[in-house]
Amino acid sequence: MGGSYLRWRLGVADESSCELFMALLGEVGFEAFETMPMNQEGVGVSAGHPKQDIPSPFVMEAYGLVETVGPLFQDRWLGENQDKILWIDGPHSMPNTNWNAEWESNFEPVRLGKSLGLRAPFHEPMGDMALELVMMPRMSFGTGHHETTLLMSWWLLGAPTEQTIQIGQKVLWEPGPLRVDTVEGLPLHQNPKQDAPFSRLKGFRVLDMGCGTGILGILAARLGASSVIGIDVEAWSAENAAENAIRNAVPAQGSHTEWLCGDAELLPSLWAVHGKFDLILANINRNILLTDMAAYDGSLQPGGQLWLSGFYTEDHGVLLQEAKRLGLVCVGSAALNKWSTLLFEKEKV
Repeated sequence: MGGSYLRWRLGVADESSCELFMALLGEVGFEAFETMPMNQEGVGVSAGHPKQDIPSPFVMEAYGLVETVGPLFQDRWLGENQDKILWIDGPHSMPNTNWNAEWESNFEPVRLGKSLGLRAPFHEPMGDMALELVMMPRMSFGTGHHETTLLMSWWLLGAPTEQTIQIGQKVLWEPGPLRVDTVEGLPLHQNPKQDAPFSRLKGFRVLDMGCGTGILGILAARLGASSVIGIDVEAWSAENAAENAIRNAVPAQGSHTEWLCGDAELLPSLWAVHGKFDLILANINRNILLTDMAAYDGSLQPGGQLWLSGFYTEDHGVLLQEAKRLGLVCVGSAALNKWSTLLFEKEKV
């Protein structure tokens, strides 16, 4: 991929907002992103925006072709969303760049103990892993590098203890995620369908909301799920997930997978045809989770589970409150570097 590119720097309040802006900017043609905490010198702060007035910002750099993002970004998107950004610096002209080569040079394999290896097609196979997934992310979220994806994958594997998480040569978390088996006094229930490690989800109907690359749905299928439906608001993510499913020999014989572009509005028509779900995975962000939790609850079988991620531990309060209103029982949580998961169960009739 070549051409003349523009680079914009945006001051963003937190990592969660960075992820939201990446999704939004992808819609208007940006092709590559980089996020980092702002350094002590305040690099990127434009005139009139002194560093001391900006609360703990991150810098997000966004890159796109001149003919795609120049006029559209400035005249439309920026005007509509300027109030959400702490400061703006750009555009800056960039030389021709091969983004695929740039991305590949920075993509490192991920290891979750000896239980799961995640790599790209251009990496060598991991012969010492119990299970290996090969993911090509294109522009989709879910390479396995982010804490939220790692946490959800870890839960799907049965929350194995003492699992060192490693990205390339860097150890991210020596003993594995911090697990809490009791939330509001409620123990973590083990699903009776979970038996051998690679048939933990045997017979399960699984929904992967905000599927991105399809990594969680594909892992669920490899763990024995009889049906996996993945949904993402971006058409390219649904296409990317379908490609990655084939790359990982999913679906297996006798199972069903489907990757759709859409949102929670699709759910009633889906469970009307396929039946309600045994397990719903939603790794998105706090605001969407709050908005759509009632739709997830309505799509669950009695006794089914809803697993949420994409938020910080400090967000537990509002999520627990909404779940309690719906009658969902919290049965577990785990955290990794401030990012968190909450697991809920729908009460049996």
